[in-house]
Amino acid sequence: MWNVVQYGVDPSADPSEDQQTGIRDADIVGDANNPSFYTAFDDADTPLVLTDGTLGFRLRVAGDKNPSGFESAFWVGIDANLDGAIDLFAAAIEGSEVGLYPAGSGANISPSTTSIDSSNPYYEVSATSANYDFQSVNTTIDPTLTNDNLDGGSGGGGDHTDYFVSFSLPLIELATAVDSLNLPGIGSFDETNALQYVTATSNNANSLNQDLNGINGGQSSSTSWEDLGGFSEILSANGLPVPEPSSWVFSSLAGLIMLRHRRR
Repeated sequence: MWNVVQYGVDPSADPSEDQQTGIRDADIVGDANNPSFYTAFDDADTPLVLTDGTLGFRLRVAGDKNPSGFESAFWVGIDANLDGAIDLFAAAIEGSEVGLYPAGSGANISPSTTSIDSSNPYYEVSATSANYDFQSVNTTIDPTLTNDNLDGGSGGGGDHTDYFVSFSLPLIELATAVDSLNLPGIGSFDETNALQYVTATSNNANSLNQDLNGINGGQSSSTSWEDLGGFSEILSANGLPVPEPSSWVFSSLAGLIMLRHRRR
């Protein structure tokens, strides 16, 4: 199942053209009808095993640069015990690696106090067609699409059609990483644990220096993620909203790459 992840009152909306530089594939875009961020969960259906699924993330960006290919990093900051601090990051980095990375040594409670230790991954593999995809939005993969160019961009080379960047990783790797942190309030992590996310892009592997989802600018802000509205709604790791069911649920057809979605 795919879920649109909400920020504040709008379903996964983000201001256009608020990235730090003009890099098109680093500009997160979304509105109430064309959401910016999704999660997906594929349960392996092993009886009584709650850590054997696959967790997926998908982000909508403003286009593809020239030469083509995703050359930014898509970061998913994970607050695993809901204390307002990012504990670790999932990421797709420049279309070449997919992994899980420690948060930096700072407080990680605001943009200015957050960093990433990408040199010491908990888990990292090469991006392949099995765990990563970067393709333009269209009605085949998004039948409810109402606008394929949310920022209205044109000219300058490259492709101004919005793109989805998607990646997935084994839930057991996230569970192992979270358990190693010995976070207060968490015993043994599994798919039922509640999480909240910060999503962002960058052009390096140690900071969130391009676009922060749900926030207009703010890359250097000392205001907390919570007060900025940078945290998503609270979801369980398997994508179920906590505590109320979401009205924005999507169904998966076949694998990460050609996922189609429909509204309930």
